[in-house]
Amino acid sequence: MIRDPARLEALRRTALLDTPAEESFDRITRLTSRALRASVTLLSLVDAERQFFKSSVGLPRPWASRREIPVSHSLCQHVVSTGTELRVEDSRSDPRFEGHPAAQHGVIAYAGVPLSSLDGHVLGTLCAIEHGPRRWSEEELQVLRDAAALVMGEIALRAARQQLAVEAEERRRAQEKVATRVIEQALAAEERESALQVRRILEAITDAFVFLDTNWRYTYVNEKAGKIFGRAAQDLIGKHIWTEFPEGVGQKFHLAYEQAVREQRALQIEDYYPPYDRWFENRIYPSKDGLAIFFQDVTERKRIDRELAQAQKMEAVGRLAGGVAHDFNNLLTVILSWSELILLQDLPPGHPARSDVEQIHGAAQRACGLTKQLLIFSRDQPTALRLLDLNEVLSGSEKLLRQLVGERIELRTHPGTGLGPVKADPTQLTQVILNLAVNARDAMPRGGRLTIETARADAAELSALGKETAAQKEWVRLTVSDTGTGLDAETRNHLFEPFFTTKAGGTGLGLAIVYGVARNSGGHVQVESEPGRGSRFHVYFPRASGAAEPAQESALTKPGRGGSETILVAENDEAVRRTACAILRERGYDVLSAAGSEEALRMAETHRGQIDLVLTDVVMPRMDGATLAARIREMRPETRALFISGCLDDHLADLPGGAAFLAKPFRPAALAEKVRNLLDAAVVRR
Repeated sequence: MIRDPARLEALRRTALLDTPAEESFDRITRLTSRALRASVTLLSLVDAERQFFKSSVGLPRPWASRREIPVSHSLCQHVVSTGTELRVEDSRSDPRFEGHPAAQHGVIAYAGVPLSSLDGHVLGTLCAIEHGPRRWSEEELQVLRDAAALVMGEIALRAARQQLAVEAEERRRAQEKVATRVIEQALAAEERESALQVRRILEAITDAFVFLDTNWRYTYVNEKAGKIFGRAAQDLIGKHIWTEFPEGVGQKFHLAYEQAVREQRALQIEDYYPPYDRWFENRIYPSKDGLAIFFQDVTERKRIDRELAQAQKMEAVGRLAGGVAHDFNNLLTVILSWSELILLQDLPPGHPARSDVEQIHGAAQRACGLTKQLLIFSRDQPTALRLLDLNEVLSGSEKLLRQLVGERIELRTHPGTGLGPVKADPTQLTQVILNLAVNARDAMPRGGRLTIETARADAAELSALGKETAAQKEWVRLTVSDTGTGLDAETRNHLFEPFFTTKAGGTGLGLAIVYGVARNSGGHVQVESEPGRGSRFHVYFPRASGAAEPAQESALTKPGRGGSETILVAENDEAVRRTACAILRERGYDVLSAAGSEEALRMAETHRGQIDLVLTDVVMPRMDGATLAARIREMRPETRALFISGCLDDHLADLPGGAAFLAKPFRPAALAEKVRNLLDAAVVRR
């Protein structure tokens, strides 16, 4: 079975062996790992000799970097050879695997299912591994089966895309052959005075087609070309092209036609034609008798290309923004925590310095909002998704809106009825409203009217706008309109690009953030605008089910109950480390401070007393937090772990399932509560 040529050929056709990790497969592996709470989860492809790890969670560093092992060393060999599922509670005592190398490599408990193609070939396995005995339930095996089905669905979708690309290329080549053959047949038919045959050929092709003689006059126009022109094809015969379409003179099409005639070579061009507000692709073939032109409307394809380019730009900016926000969150952790501790402990109400420190604390909270904006781009923001009433969010923002737009602009709000809730982060949803309002304000330098409306919408409304609604039938619409200067078509095409701005001193981030929030929430953005006629921005959010939650406001909170346990703090940023240690010591804990992973390991080895919890940053030089926690657990199985980070990036995928996590910037009360809950949970389990 392992060396079956048909199986190996099916595996080769997937084109997945020896390829880099991919998010589509990593996402399935992460979800499986969390559902099973497994130490190691592997998505593997198996050829004749080796097991290749396409995706993994929890795999030790040496194996994770190599990404493969001999298949003879793995229990997955049994799954692929038999094509059946496998459950092993303890490989050391299982007579089926006596002396098998898997146990020597720490594979004690194993549950695996085959990845089977539609034609019955086993391409690999999806498995979960424990380093100690474990009894696998039928429900846990069903999780693996369901996840394996998702993997094979992704592989099938990939194969379908590849096939579509091949078919598209074949169609393009066929069109080129048809074009050449059509011209040759047309000329031959003309010589034989067989106009009827020419017409049948040219009317049968899928493209629009015209033929111009050497004097630039139409000698043939097929029906599809006539429909695009909005004219009867016969009415154009004998007419001069640039007399009939004078707006095209000097345009790219005009220049390309003359170049093709001058150089007597075929050309292919693509350009926007303003009178029709459409994009056209032209294939131009000159001859001694004139010019044959095939053309087709490619406006929809251009729209898809623009959306893809926009998504790629957002991803690139997101990576940059995520890195900046990570460093900024370290600084905010220090500022926010110390200012809050000073306000709670050292400066009672009425103290002359209290208002100054409150200003610092307030500025830090506003800066937290800024990092949230940056993290919208990278999709690394730990969002607090809640069921929200859009009208309530709008009402809560109205006071600030009136301050933002100023007295010269009339602000009107028209909340709709029966909207239903939307599932969103309240900070991000407020940011959408504020950014659109500021954009409208800047479009009305001499004053005007700003109107904000909410209403229900349905899938038909979005479909009419050319938006894909999938299975979502009910939507909630936020509309922000102004009586400002308006936008031309060129500006509308670039409106949501990061750093694109028409304002002096503008950042170009406001509308890009609106776009990012809408897309991350499963929604859409639509803009209607013309120069001199104002603008209307529509933001659509999927309507959720359930009751909306009331808005919550942040307030100073004293850290809760402390304790006397020993906590090891591992953080390479000195300021954050000192802050965390101060918060914990103030609550009564015995704190060990380590400036990095290596120092933390030495402390864990040499400390004579118990270490109840390790508080570690996720990303540190030389050894990440997940590996550090695992190494300490090997020495001290009773030690719990709490991970902290200022950015949700790929490193969090390496955390074990169910790992405790606290996002930076954290506040003293949040850290104290998280630590206490973890320690109390450990006592209950003992």
